[in-house]
Amino acid sequence: MTLRRATAADVAALAALRRAWVEENGGVIVDSGTFERDFAQWYAAEAGRRLTWVAAAGDEAVGMLNLVEFHRMPRPGRLHSRWGYISNVFVLAGHRKPWYRPPIARGRHRRGPRARLCAPGPQPE
Repeated sequence: MTLRRATAADVAALAALRRAWVEENGGVIVDSGTFERDFAQWYAAEAGRRLTWVAAAGDEAVGMLNLVEFHRMPRPGRLHSRWGYISNVFVLAGHRKPWYRPPIARGRHRRGPRARLCAPGPQPE
């Protein structure tokens, strides 16, 4: 399995993963046929502040993660800083490893170790 940054070429695969996620949690969803278009519009609107990754098994997208990047308000005497909020993580059931729980799922929250998934730059103190 590989993990890479998503591009505009991945929008259809990301929409399919989102549909699979919703259906896994609530059964088959009947919609008006606009979901894929709506998802593409949402993705384009959010692309400037979200970093999205795709997990792939060969050529098949099997998972996704997106992180919303926040830029903190500047403070006198401090470098500008930013932080990320992991907002959506999903992997198709057939590609999950039941024995693996990432640190974020083991209760390492605000005060625990931080994963730096953003590009290098000034970091908060």
